[in-house]
Amino acid sequence: MASNAVLKKCGFTLEGCIRNGKMVSSYCTYNIYGYIRDDFRQRSNGQHT
Repeated sequence: MASNAVLKKCGFTLEGCIRNGKMVSSYCTYNIYGYIRDDFRQRSNGQHT
């Protein structure tokens, strides 16, 4: 998905994938991304991984 690519480009890390998880009143598959302080500091210092 394009939205996943945007998150990765911004430095977010894929933490997990929920398969057939319940969201409000329907079941779907969704990804969980994380962005922690150390990630921000590395990107601020130009240390992209």
